[in-house]
Amino acid sequence: MKPGTKIFVLGVTVECSATELGDPEATEEELRACAEEMAAQLGFGTPVVTVDGEFVSLRAIETGPVEYVLPADNILGETDPALLSGQFVALGFATLLHPLPPGEHEIMIDFDGDGDIDNTTTIIVDPNA
Repeated sequence: MKPGTKIFVLGVTVECSATELGDPEATEEELRACAEEMAAQLGFGTPVVTVDGEFVSLRAIETGPVEYVLPADNILGETDPALLSGQFVALGFATLLHPLPPGEHEIMIDFDGDGDIDNTTTIIVDPNA
């Protein structure tokens, strides 16, 4: 990546859509409650993120309702035309990293804060990029 590039890091996110609720008229409150329930069921705590071994502070984030349209061959396997579009609400933890200096950097994410690293990403900042 080019020097000077900021990096948006998602520690963990969860969302709930009208499709997942099976209700094309689901309200923002219903979608938010569903997303919160999903996070609880999945056991999401506060994730831990490190960059080159240093802890990074995360912020809790949530969206308002976001419109979506699913393709006919979608990941949810939904075929009901009334449920192929609607709204979703997402919750999670994220941060925007300042640009990293040239070299190789490691971003590690422990999604639930249990000490087990769930994702490791290597970033190479190349001044010649």
